[in-house]
Amino acid sequence: MSWNRGTFCPILISSFLGLTACYNNAHLRTQKILEPGEMVYSASGILAVSGDDIYTGISGLRGEVSMLAGYETGEKGPYGGVGLGDGISYIAGYEYKKYMRLDTDLPFKLGIQGELNLTPGNEYNFKNATVLHLRPSYTTTTAKGRNYYGGIHGLLAVGSWKRQFFQPPGFPGDSNNNDELGTTRFSSVGAGVTVGSEYLFQSSSLQLQVDVSMVQNTKDEGIIRSREPAPMVSGSAGINFFKPAPQPEVPSEPYPIPYYYQEDEEYEDETESEPDVLFDPETGEPIDPDEDIEFDPETGEPINEP
Repeated sequence: MSWNRGTFCPILISSFLGLTACYNNAHLRTQKILEPGEMVYSASGILAVSGDDIYTGISGLRGEVSMLAGYETGEKGPYGGVGLGDGISYIAGYEYKKYMRLDTDLPFKLGIQGELNLTPGNEYNFKNATVLHLRPSYTTTTAKGRNYYGGIHGLLAVGSWKRQFFQPPGFPGDSNNNDELGTTRFSSVGAGVTVGSEYLFQSSSLQLQVDVSMVQNTKDEGIIRSREPAPMVSGSAGINFFKPAPQPEVPSEPYPIPYYYQEDEEYEDETESEPDVLFDPETGEPIDPDEDIEFDPETGEPINEP
């Protein structure tokens, strides 16, 4: 058998996808505490490998993009992505994290991500797989000079899809080449640990993360079959871009002259006041405010009365 690019590449790709798990236990987002109003835009890739090779409707090989907005006590934002496995999966989700222990040197993030995995499927084995996947987490945070983080996570998924049986065109005795065999219902639970590092720069960061979990899958195809808990490992890498909170606008004109108030001793309230006595800038003598002063139109000097 001769090897060439036309035969080697498909075999390499098939072997690579064969190692990919039909499940996901990772979620890569910045571990930095965001300022109120600060935004972060992220892109990441995830590759998961599992000891259980059943189909779950959740892509283990995926790329994601996301946006997070910082608030006084936490952060939240949407994300989306595309996954590969038994067909192309489309991912849409949302996450929320609350900041914990902000008054300490090592704050934590407590949060949850929820996503919907949609896989149209193909004519060979299944179609219209829809799976809801939840991942609560509790992790430490990063900052300048503190690059490493770790924590724990949980996993919960439920979903279903139509099973199909494909027969080649012209198969004897069967006019329908694509028969539906019923609905498969799926659920899983799991838990694990997360470790990672984030390298912060002035307006961006690079992030690497590893997640290790134990997951138990259950399938209902008319008969409920619970699988033995199986280990799962995933590696993730991503980049984050930070957008600072908008600064308050500074007025382009000077502030108005302030008013001065004095307390009225009789009524004990604040009333607007003006200077009680005006003084001549040349002589320093008091000027009667009721006195009309005439000025020389040529010199601008006051005209002394005879």
